[in-house]
Amino acid sequence: MPHYVVSACDNMIKRSDKTDFFKLAEVVSSHTSLETARSRKDKLNKQSSSLNGFTIIETPLKLTKGEAYPEELALAQEQERELEAINLLSALWESGLQVSNQLLQRYSSQLAALELTYEDLVEKYGDKARAALDIQTEERQARAGRMARIHAVGEELTQAAQEHTYSFPAVRGVQAGKEFYMAQIPYGVLVKLFVFDEESVPPELRAQRSLSEKRAREISQYVLGNETSYVLPALTATVSKEMRFDAMAVSGSSDRLGMLNIPMTATLLINDGQHRRRGIELALAECPRLSYETIAVTIFFDEGLERSQQIFSDINAKQVKPSSSINALYNKRDPFNAWIVNLLDEMPQVKSRIDFENATVSAGSHKLWSLVGFKKAIATLVGVRMKSPPYPEELAHCGEFVKAFFNQCSQTMPEWRAMMESSISAKAVRHEYVIGHTVWLDALATFTNHAVLNNGTPIGLRMDELKWSGFDKLQSIHALKSAAMWQGRCVSLGKMQRTADGMKLTSVVFFELAGLPLPRDIAEAEERYQANVNSQ
Repeated sequence: MPHYVVSACDNMIKRSDKTDFFKLAEVVSSHTSLETARSRKDKLNKQSSSLNGFTIIETPLKLTKGEAYPEELALAQEQERELEAINLLSALWESGLQVSNQLLQRYSSQLAALELTYEDLVEKYGDKARAALDIQTEERQARAGRMARIHAVGEELTQAAQEHTYSFPAVRGVQAGKEFYMAQIPYGVLVKLFVFDEESVPPELRAQRSLSEKRAREISQYVLGNETSYVLPALTATVSKEMRFDAMAVSGSSDRLGMLNIPMTATLLINDGQHRRRGIELALAECPRLSYETIAVTIFFDEGLERSQQIFSDINAKQVKPSSSINALYNKRDPFNAWIVNLLDEMPQVKSRIDFENATVSAGSHKLWSLVGFKKAIATLVGVRMKSPPYPEELAHCGEFVKAFFNQCSQTMPEWRAMMESSISAKAVRHEYVIGHTVWLDALATFTNHAVLNNGTPIGLRMDELKWSGFDKLQSIHALKSAAMWQGRCVSLGKMQRTADGMKLTSVVFFELAGLPLPRDIAEAEERYQANVNSQ
């Protein structure tokens, strides 16, 4: 098909000896090669007084040089405009159909050149842009498949097709320019087919860490204890032989859905998730009906030990373990966590001072205690074990005691009341006072449990009968860090001491002010403290 260079407007080209004039839609030259036509067009545009004054028309019609064909030019320009619009919309949608204002701003000049709004662009060219993106995805997928096969250690695809295979429903994708698959594997198949490196193999020759049976048993117990609500994330594995992917003819899937066929002679090695696999194996031994449940497995072509080790390193190095506070907030499966969170909903003033996201409170935060630190102090206060708390109705009774405790603190200690009412900022409390620190709250909780509950729990007790023995004596507490009563106890060189002995030595102040005897473990800590003071 011939390619014609045509004047896109009334053009003038000045030369040293003459000036050439071209009218709108006039054919300047004819070429059998598109490359030659583009070269001619570019040269004319450099010489032209008009920007993009010349264009190319590709048509089966025979056009005559020097003649004007405005209808053919208009059709070609409309096709070029459509192509630009489709390419622009494809670029906007490349990362997803949700387009941000920042992305629209980046392409605003192209939209302006097309004289279209984004909404007009979608309405007019959306279907064609989606089709173009599907074609691009298919092409990338094909390239990725070829690249993965080049790097994979395995046999030819034709050989794999002749072998007996295991087949799994899967989705194929592309990462780092290479093809991979996400398959759903039944538990019963997982434990039989997928293996991990034996512990006897040296670390430098393994693709992951050695197996911990303790951790695997914990996963097994988690699954068995929560059969209707457990969640296990995907495993990552490599396959030592060439795989075959048979795409399903599903509209709009772009050949991404299908069946993954793995040769029965291949080794399926787990790179990440060996404890989940072992935990599933242990759970199946006790509960065989789980064998038909499935887990997602991300499968890569095996490119050798070095690549497998790198996969393990990349996955685990990029993981960020959630803070103990946010884990406690979200883990409602733990009855003590659930009780603490519900209790705080009933104590909005206290709740506003809890950091639910971080294990330690930052210096500039308006919070006082982390959730995990607060939870530990409350367990000490009510005398229960967090890992084996009492029944919910008994915990509810404990909650009434916690509310009474905070009320007593506000009534007894003016600085505490000012702290809870935000008359003193949290930042000032951390810098200047002891009362807003976890070690001090732990010490006060320890004292209260002994003084009010006689080292027991409030379960079965009436709140109106409790005697808050010695609490009135706490009025004489000096809440500043600089106070002599805290030095060497919870404060050392102006900094809070977050240690077990620091908590015990701080509680000594409360016991002595209240005129109560010291519990044995606290008395022993005090003896060590006094011996150290006397030796200096």
